[in-house]
Amino acid sequence: MGSLASLPWGLLSVLISLPLAPAAVLILFLASGGPGADGCIPCGGHFKNLRIRYAHLCAQYRKRYGRANCTKYPWGRESVHELALDQLSLDLLMEKTHRVFRVIEINQSLADFPKYWDWLHEVKMPERSREVLCPPACQGFITAFNCSTCRKVDVACWDLRTCYPDRKGLQSTFRLLGSMASSCLFLGLVSCALECKNARESAASAQRKQGEVQETSSGMVSEGPPIVEAVGVECDDSAVANRARGLSDNR
Repeated sequence: MGSLASLPWGLLSVLISLPLAPAAVLILFLASGGPGADGCIPCGGHFKNLRIRYAHLCAQYRKRYGRANCTKYPWGRESVHELALDQLSLDLLMEKTHRVFRVIEINQSLADFPKYWDWLHEVKMPERSREVLCPPACQGFITAFNCSTCRKVDVACWDLRTCYPDRKGLQSTFRLLGSMASSCLFLGLVSCALECKNARESAASAQRKQGEVQETSSGMVSEGPPIVEAVGVECDDSAVANRARGLSDNR
């Protein structure tokens, strides 16, 4: 009844003077906030009787657990202000809500009711609104359901800071790119220095091996003649012995 308390006295006096039935209808209309007071998901309250089922589940939850409220987000536009959804997003969320309500109704898992409703308002609806109102999907204005009025209107797109609060500024981006480039350059210089050092060590090792091979081959060549001379000496001695033996035989 907060809406009635804010009405001017003149309008209240008019309501009092009206017949009972029209006055009751008008009072209910004003107390509900007028047309479109239910917000985005409640906009489709007629879909699968979501509004009636919400009230029934909420009453069951309060009765079972002795709570004053069944959720932090009551059924109404106060819970979804500054959000907007396109027709596709609205249809998907209403269908999902219908299915979740159905599971809760069948299993009587009333403890899941506030969990789902809070998640819907804290996570899913802001996520879908961000997809609808943020670039690149949205440029300038987009036609969507305003969750505060439940009317399809041209809604201004959100700026980049609203869409991406963790997004760095241009200077921070350039600073980050500069530091990355410097790091890459430093690592490249270190890699080149290590490659040059390894190449020099490999060349020096190859030269040492080549020198050792040359020294070994030259040593083998220098040792060849004495062996031949020794063989030659042995051959001469045997020849002399044979000749001496032949002379002795002739005698």
